[in-house]
Formats: sequence, C-alpha cells, structure tokens
Amino acid sequence: IGVQRFSDRGIAVNLPEGWQEIDRSDIRVDFTDPADASARIRLLWEPSGMAAEEFLQFIEPNLNCTEPYQRVDLAGIELAGRPAGVLEYTCGAGDEVRHTLWATVVEDGTAYSFFLSVRDSQFQDRRVIFDEMVASFQLAG
Repeated sequence: IGVQRFSDRGIAVNLPEGWQEIDRSDIRVDFTDPADASARIRLLWEPSGMAAEEFLQFIEPNLNCTEPYQRVDLAGIELAGRPAGVLEYTCGAGDEVRHTLWATVVEDGTAYSFFLSVRDSQFQDRRVIFDEMVASFQLAG
C-alpha cells in the first residue's frame, strides 16, 4: 500500500496514503479513508502500569462496541522490539458487523496503541493496513 508517515507524541507509524485526520484529543488521533468513512484508524496514548496484554484485557469490557461483541483472539506479539499484545474482535450483526485489530505496547508507564476498524466484509482486503502499521511502528521518544 502507499503510505504516509505519522510522527507525533512519541511514536512513528505508517498510515495509508491519503487517509485524513478527522479528530484529535489529548489521548488520541483518528484517521479515516476519504473514500469510505466507515474505515477508521485510531492512535492512542494512555497512562498504564500494566503489561500490554493485561491492558487489553482491562479495556476490553469498556469498548465502544455494538452488541454482540465477540473476541476473535488476544495474542502476544512484538512491537518496536518490545513485548506487545493484539486484540482482535468483531461487533454488531448482519451487514453492520465491524472487525477490529487493536495493538498495544507499554513503555515507561504509557500504553501506546493503535487500531484498525473496518466493515467485516472488507477485513481481509484491508488487513494489510494493520500489518503495515505493526511493521512500521516505532517509539520515537
């Protein structure tokens, strides 16, 4: 995929070329595909004293998710050369099912996270976006 580099708040990561920032707060930055606003990426920075997989388990019950929620997987990975976790889940029913991959690494008391959320019908085609984010993610602090 074509990429654009995001570098801010202690991280650097490749995002899809042309995707646009749509919202920003103290703890997050959101991007969307201008050709399909249902496809979203969120970058997050939150205080955490937990390990990455523990952090993902902690936030899981509080996800903003249309029922039914279904965890697909929670696995350990390496992100920027550090232990990390990935939570994969789906939300919703019928044509409205969303598929999300959420990765987190915790460093010096901060959970650095990103997620890709797309319609389930687009997940296989768009997974390459998440894979590029994992491969390109760096802590820039």
